[in-house]
Amino acid sequence: TAKFVCAVDAEPIGVADTTVWQGGAAWGNDAAWSAGTPTAGKKAAFTGAPADGAVTVPAGAVVGALEFAGLDYTLSDASLEVAADQGANQVKVVSGNQTVAAPVVFAATTEIPVTGGASLSFTGAVDGFGLAKTGNGVLAFEGPSSFTGEERLEDGIVRIADASALAGMKFINLSGGATLQLDAEGAVHGGVFQITATNQAVPAIVKADRDAVITSFTGAKGF
Repeated sequence: TAKFVCAVDAEPIGVADTTVWQGGAAWGNDAAWSAGTPTAGKKAAFTGAPADGAVTVPAGAVVGALEFAGLDYTLSDASLEVAADQGANQVKVVSGNQTVAAPVVFAATTEIPVTGGASLSFTGAVDGFGLAKTGNGVLAFEGPSSFTGEERLEDGIVRIADASALAGMKFINLSGGATLQLDAEGAVHGGVFQITATNQAVPAIVKADRDAVITSFTGAKGF
């Protein structure tokens, strides 16, 4: 199975450490990038240069971080492991509707800032420790998930389009101004499911479509 490892160095990644996808060649060819093939410590930026947003990631590919802007990209083929050696990982979306179709593993809490008007969809399985969603854009989970840590939803919309995705999110911290949108068909289940609402000067919102079923809800303030 192909494997895409996203390992963030201990030092912050700056502009000088960015290599931009140019397309026109295979991922492992330096000519496909503005500053050579990504390595640990280099941010792989997908910012609208090539006409085709479909990107095939080969086995053994390593990057320091991911950033999307401009075109609508789809990363596919490899499984994607986001593994920082210290601090938080980051997958950043500046603009566009971005898709990661490969299975993803977060080895540590991963920051996912999504700008308003943009979106990031994980259509494959997502596993790992936890995440922190910021920005007014949309983060969507369209496949199964399994997290052992906290899912911190600070701003914007997090859309769950698969019942098994929400079942794997055990500890959701929903800040005021954030919306958790349940579009999953079938029951939401699987052990203890906990939503903690914070910063309630601004209401937090939980939405469910007609096919989503929450089998029980316990809280001091209710819905």
